[in-house]
Amino acid sequence: MRKNRFFVLFLAWLAGTMAFGQSTMTDRPLYGEINKVQPMTGIVFWSENTSALQSLREDVQLEYSYLVYSDVINERGKYDWSSVDDRLEAVKRRGHQAIFRFRYTYPGQTRASVPKYVRDSKDYNDSKDDRVLSVEGKSTYVPDWSSRELEDFTIEFYRAFAERYDNDARIAFLQLGFGSYAEYHLYRGPVELGKTFPSKRFQSKFLKEVDGFFQETPWSLSIDAQSDNYSPFRRDSNLKNLGFGLFDDSFMHINHSIDDEEYNRSSWLYYGRDRYQTQVCGGEFSYYNDYDQEHVLDLPNGPHGRSFESFAIQYHLTYIIGNDQYPMRSRARIKQASMVTGYRFEVTAFRTSENEAEVTIGNKGIAPLYHDAYPAVNGVRSKTSLKGLQPGESKTFTVRAGGASPSFSIESDRLVPGQVIQFEADLEGGTDPVPDTNAPIGTVIHLTSAGNGRNVWGSFNKTKGTEKLYARTFRTGTWTRFLVEDAGQGHVALKAVKNNRYISIDESDVTSVKASGNDIGAEQRFFWEDLGEGKFALRSAKNNRYITVNRRKNKRAVLETTRADIGTWETFTWSAVDATVLTSRMNKLIDVSPLKMYPNPAQDFLHVAGVMVGDHLRIYDTNGTIVKEIIVNVVTEDNPESIMIISSLRAGSYFLKINDATPLRFVKK
Repeated sequence: MRKNRFFVLFLAWLAGTMAFGQSTMTDRPLYGEINKVQPMTGIVFWSENTSALQSLREDVQLEYSYLVYSDVINERGKYDWSSVDDRLEAVKRRGHQAIFRFRYTYPGQTRASVPKYVRDSKDYNDSKDDRVLSVEGKSTYVPDWSSRELEDFTIEFYRAFAERYDNDARIAFLQLGFGSYAEYHLYRGPVELGKTFPSKRFQSKFLKEVDGFFQETPWSLSIDAQSDNYSPFRRDSNLKNLGFGLFDDSFMHINHSIDDEEYNRSSWLYYGRDRYQTQVCGGEFSYYNDYDQEHVLDLPNGPHGRSFESFAIQYHLTYIIGNDQYPMRSRARIKQASMVTGYRFEVTAFRTSENEAEVTIGNKGIAPLYHDAYPAVNGVRSKTSLKGLQPGESKTFTVRAGGASPSFSIESDRLVPGQVIQFEADLEGGTDPVPDTNAPIGTVIHLTSAGNGRNVWGSFNKTKGTEKLYARTFRTGTWTRFLVEDAGQGHVALKAVKNNRYISIDESDVTSVKASGNDIGAEQRFFWEDLGEGKFALRSAKNNRYITVNRRKNKRAVLETTRADIGTWETFTWSAVDATVLTSRMNKLIDVSPLKMYPNPAQDFLHVAGVMVGDHLRIYDTNGTIVKEIIVNVVTEDNPESIMIISSLRAGSYFLKINDATPLRFVKK
């Protein structure tokens, strides 16, 4: 009896402890923004296009490559993967991931793509006259699909490939097919099933086998596979239940999606409107003519009356191959278009107790993430993945880590070095509200350290490529002038007049402060905390620490962010620069272009013209509730505008407010 009583008391104590732990959850401040193209999304360039890749750098996240079977194997069972690994390592060094497509037939290529041991087999016809045929008016090598040896090899090849690469973070997606370019057609070529194109019997077997090989790597088929002239899908509708995605190799041609009966549109619909929810969707910009390529990223009407953004939303695209878009289009426009694709995570709630956290995350993008990624607090991951979180869907994740000053990130084993899955967040929290800003927005100022009475001075060594900030001089001059800008969400940014660069936290060393950012991102945002009597402190939105003067370096005191509290060395005063001494360069910083929005009424997206990087755009409903907001992180050189996706809003009247300007009314259809 005593033991039972003790056990009951223990359970009561345990329940009370658990209840107490739950009641001590506290809202925590968190800021985050998405200012880069996200991993595994965006406009894709060929790996061979090194000039574009070097110019675009992180604005490209995916590289596309054709590979040839005979480059990997020519003797039965003897695979040489060095050509594949070399390609993957080159892609990885650029901080990107690969989309691969192995091909047999490529119009204009006559070199044998079938392994030698298969071509030497008795049932394979390797006569040049029978294998080099006319496809698209070009002499082209076409395999002998009457060969069982070729069929067996093709299945075995993907078994071996999956065993080696299915868990390889360097590969994002795989595309499969049998015809020209490994797509599902032999356009203007000799189509004969079981001879120049695989039989439907073999295709069914192949697709079912491949579906079992790849557990981690998403694979896709051309939308042309719905054609009864080529594939077994019409005969066996159960094949649609296999786990493949789709790609469309003539995206946005002149008649694309004019109605549900149009070829491309009906092909997409054949596989189901909601296929994107579980399988990746992509494509390639149309090459029907040069006009399509030249105008496919035009705003607002694209080449044929609709923008790429509207098509991306309609088809929930994760990526689109656009190898020829650079240098036809500016880097800013390519980034802008890329950032519409794929997933986009937002943290809407972040609460912690001493050793546990609850994080609510929504997907503001147009497609889910198709690889595992995990919310992490203090480096501890949630057991539940963000994979498959649908557009417009929100979910709360529990993490077994917490504390009063927790860090948050999104981690994935399917990233290469240099890639980061970003998130949006603007949470004040119950214990760390965003302070009111009395910063002199729009004013050019000098910054003076209260610790040593010296002015902040930029040292910019062009020869060494170094840029540092010091509190080193009692004088004022060109290098001590900073423009205070409104960075939105209670933040300010300070731009050096001399070189138009922002005071910035170093991404590789978040304790280091310099003036190197050309755009306003998390590294360039600070809370201006007014301390009264003309004094203030600058707290970084990146690491929540204050800019401090490192007094150990005496006169050349370097600015750092190492303190979490405010003391003398974290305190500054400011004085305005006399307007009469402003340079012509500073005058050019003032943007006088009128702000415009269109179309009105709008349906899927709203264009806001005349904006600048850092502008805060908010949409309010008629009750005054914010229903959507963004910080402008990129504008094009030739068309300074931002695009707000509004397809999820209900029909009705709304108001758009840009920074603190008078709201503009528009109608959502």
